[in-house]
Amino acid sequence: MFKKIVLLSFLAFTLTSQVEAATRAQVCVRYEKTIVHGNPDYYNDPDYYNSIGELPPYTTKEMSKAYNVVGVLSTGRELNQVTHTSDYEYYRNYLIIFWDKGQASIIKANNNYSIAPDRGEVHYSWTDGIDERGVKWEFKDNKYNGICY
Repeated sequence: MFKKIVLLSFLAFTLTSQVEAATRAQVCVRYEKTIVHGNPDYYNDPDYYNSIGELPPYTTKEMSKAYNVVGVLSTGRELNQVTHTSDYEYYRNYLIIFWDKGQASIIKANNNYSIAPDRGEVHYSWTDGIDERGVKWEFKDNKYNGICY
């Protein structure tokens, strides 16, 4: 955990100090969360639902409220160079959001054309990606509106 925080702090410092202004973008983001409904103890065998690959009947997934943030746009190649790793797909595009000291979400775009790091652009309609923890995210450009909904 400590290693991850140090890496994120290093990444935040390096990316924010080395990237051009064009690689930053005002975006709306939201993440997928699981909502638990009812009492899981009510069901006889909740593990049965997991074994057949479905969510138990007392949970649902929905998107969080949207947040208006400044994201850093990057390619996998750039992330690998900055972190001195090969953890990121070379030709993939990423959206990086720094929340607080040592906290960041690195979101790999599912559609590589939804982010253009070289032009500092993000697609104008909701598009999705996934972060390193497997959390699904949706994001869109917000440079003109200022309000996320």
